[in-house]
Amino acid sequence: MFESIKKQISFVCLILIFISTGCSVQSASQKKLKLLILSGMNNHDWEETTPVLESLYLKSGDYKVEILQAPSKLSDQLLSEFDVVVSNWSNYPSQERVWGQRAENALINFIESGKGFVVFHASSVCFHDWKDYQKIVGATWKEDQTDHGAAHLFEVMIEDKNHPITKGMDVFQIHDELWHRMAIQSDAHILCKAFSDPKNGGSGQYEPLAFTTSLGKGRGFNLVLGHDTDAMDNPGWKQLMLQGTQWVATGKVKK
Repeated sequence: MFESIKKQISFVCLILIFISTGCSVQSASQKKLKLLILSGMNNHDWEETTPVLESLYLKSGDYKVEILQAPSKLSDQLLSEFDVVVSNWSNYPSQERVWGQRAENALINFIESGKGFVVFHASSVCFHDWKDYQKIVGATWKEDQTDHGAAHLFEVMIEDKNHPITKGMDVFQIHDELWHRMAIQSDAHILCKAFSDPKNGGSGQYEPLAFTTSLGKGRGFNLVLGHDTDAMDNPGWKQLMLQGTQWVATGKVKK
């Protein structure tokens, strides 16, 4: 009788251990990435676009999101809590490096340690004389060279169909600004492009729209599209932004 009770107790204990272990594994697999959005200044309407950006990441279910309205407050300690930084900040047309040395060093240390950095649209066009920033954004606006016609509907084509960010994606249409003749870093890897039609004030060439970059052990993603909330509501834009962010943060993309 006692032997039977002991066996029953052992069986219950095993079940409890299994449940506990299973829950731990499940909890670990569902751990959310910590994402910091830089905001508070932009030559575009950041007060509208930052909440849209925050909502995009929260609705994905993969991120815990915080917003920093003053990037000058960046520090090694502050960034130690995060996996990826997404910038919706720009002081264009000024090129003054207003963050300060501590904030600049903290961001570069963060990226080089193996973390991710994402820019979209105007957040790539600042700090032209900050070499590390230019390397991680991959492409920027160059005065007397870069331009765009009026916003219009055009097709976004996938240049690299094998990259984790764009694998499985197909051509899509978006109503947005189409920048042409950007200043592009030689090692920036092009993922997407679109034909810049002269009829719409374009260059008559295929222009790159999405890039991956690297700095130290870290990864960068630059999506040139996203002029306003309407463009940001485009399903193709959302997919690129989410998958680009996940790739820079983890090195892979969950399909």
